[in-house]
Amino acid sequence: MGNRYRPARGANEALAPIDEDTATGQTVLGPVWQAATPRSAVPLDAKNHLGVWLPAHERHLSDVMMVPGAKRFERLDDGRPAYQRHKYRQALTFVKQREVFVDIGAHCGLWSMQAEQDFASIVAFEPHPVHGAIYPFNLKSDRWILHRCALGAEAGFVRLDTETGSSGNTHVAAATQESDPGVGIAMHPLDSFGLERIDLLKIDTEGYELPIVVGATDTLRRCRPVVVIEQKGKEADNRGRPANEALAFLSDLGFVPLCPPISGDHFLGLKR
Repeated sequence: MGNRYRPARGANEALAPIDEDTATGQTVLGPVWQAATPRSAVPLDAKNHLGVWLPAHERHLSDVMMVPGAKRFERLDDGRPAYQRHKYRQALTFVKQREVFVDIGAHCGLWSMQAEQDFASIVAFEPHPVHGAIYPFNLKSDRWILHRCALGAEAGFVRLDTETGSSGNTHVAAATQESDPGVGIAMHPLDSFGLERIDLLKIDTEGYELPIVVGATDTLRRCRPVVVIEQKGKEADNRGRPANEALAFLSDLGFVPLCPPISGDHFLGLKR
């Protein structure tokens, strides 16, 4: 799928306006990193933990969640730690065909590096410039593409807040009019990407899930994916919104639970 997309223009560059790929006619939103994009040196603000690249300030993942002997510690076939492996495996039990995995809130690729072993292709979205820069170094296949933007209900710009020591708590803090890459991160609705197929969709955006599913309504109806979505009350903590509002919206679209939630992650599918 690599030839369908433009390579990235710059690691920390804000998204440019929509471009038309004259070779294929496909509209894409850049900057985009894909497997064909040469990997440069690992970012200086990254560290390697048992073969997995993480932000240098990260403590929670490396010291708590990915330690041999921990309750949920599992490894991939290549020996690297597999984050939330039990949740990923649970999701796979509901996926009938393993063609396209879409990773929203991809972070440094902790779910993508598992999905590349099972899916034909991966489409990932990660707005944080450091996390996005690290992502390619955790992927070993050539079947992925990374859109370095935020997703939401409409196009615009947002500001991110990051918690030192726990990069997984990075979240959208506020909308902004600034287009400078150091201040404003470009945001687009998922529907604007025109995805034709999704078999498994994972959404983990620390309370910003409702705007994302609102902006993905047409895609959800068209592709009918299995959805794994985090709802842990962070809507209230980070945005002052009602808890589980994304679940209520998805329910209105016809999505139903496929099994009990696991530690705040819900597994959903469309009623037939």
